[in-house]
Amino acid sequence: MKRILLVLCYSLIFQPSLADDCDFDQETRIEENIKLKNVYPGSYLIEENLILVIPVEEGEVRINIGGCVHYGVNVELRTKDNEKYKSENKFMEKILYLVNVYSQGYIDSDKLKSIIKNKKWKKTQPSIRYYLLEYDDISTFEVYQNADGEYTVIGFNNY
Repeated sequence: MKRILLVLCYSLIFQPSLADDCDFDQETRIEENIKLKNVYPGSYLIEENLILVIPVEEGEVRINIGGCVHYGVNVELRTKDNEKYKSENKFMEKILYLVNVYSQGYIDSDKLKSIIKNKKWKKTQPSIRYYLLEYDDISTFEVYQNADGEYTVIGFNNY
């Protein structure tokens, strides 16, 4: 059931819809992405300029800020190093790093650090690394790790 929810959330976040099909202004979102692209040399835009890809030493980071039917922040590290984040501690450290460096201030990193330190989350399925963090009462904050072909994907969604 949680996989279906995760797939549904991804489809909403990554849906490259036309501006008139969306509740939020996609042209402004693209303009903000172009500005953000200038912050990260070597980065480029994909998915109709809605996702920023930043090459990093470990692989690439993908930033998706905004949305069509909700406003959210999604940041993912795609890496071929699947051994580095096997422990829960290393995984959560990487989530904090991604928030600190790439969330553009939309996520309160001190609050998130406290949530992680106190393990304020629900791990709904032991077979996959997927946590629902108790960030606040009005939003959903997911952190996850999964495989995508040869890549390990570590990321978070807050919407």
